Amino acid sequence: MKKLISVAMLITILLTTTYALSATKTFEREYTYRANDADSKLTSRAIALEQVKRAL
Repeated sequence: MKKLISVAMLITILLTTTYALSATKTFEREYTYRANDADSKLTSRAIALEQVKRAL
């Protein structure tokens, strides 16, 4: 029982430490998507967003 409590406390400490050390990262980079004649405004945005996600 003591071992179970010790393991639970250790896991809790590790998880809170990991959460406390995590940070939000912001990436800024210029990206240009050249739309075709067949692309609409919505499809252009969706395709551009997908390509940017791949680049990251």
